[in-house]
Amino acid sequence: MLTISKTYDEFFRKTKKERLVLLKGGRRSGKTYALFFRFLALAENGSGGLFLLTAPTYPILGKLVADFRDITKKEPRGTKDGGFTAIHFNGIFRFETFENAQKARGVKCKDLWINEASGFEKEIYDELTFGVERQIFCDYNPNVKFWASNLENDNNCLTTTFRDNKYLTLEQITHFEEVERKGMNA
Repeated sequence: MLTISKTYDEFFRKTKKERLVLLKGGRRSGKTYALFFRFLALAENGSGGLFLLTAPTYPILGKLVADFRDITKKEPRGTKDGGFTAIHFNGIFRFETFENAQKARGVKCKDLWINEASGFEKEIYDELTFGVERQIFCDYNPNVKFWASNLENDNNCLTTTFRDNKYLTLEQITHFEEVERKGMNA
């Protein structure tokens, strides 16, 4: 059973009514698994509906599809050009990229997750948000300034590190601590 750290759990409870939820985290900080946990919990305990997961490029989206497959043991169906869909619990999980704002126009969903949002065009974000019924989640690296930086506030943004990822191995933790000790960006 997938669970998340106390840090993420408390943050998701606190931001339940926020329209926009931002997760800034370094490499291996657990953002992806935490957001999958959030979406799967919504699908299992909620009224169902469409959850849209998107990324700025197909290779990044492909990693999200692979993580979904690893976590749920379900294989999303579809094509690179048409997107991928999977049903899990009471939710429909739609994985799709948008090469321009026109393609994003008219898209509707319960919740939206923009993975690696710092590479996502603001115009596409603006189009997609019109069709979101409940919440918008964005994750990205904390050392990048882009359109979401202007939307951050004390309530809707969480910054995490590798210490917030309870799934790291001892070897991975040791590596990140060494990187941190040397003054590099962990």
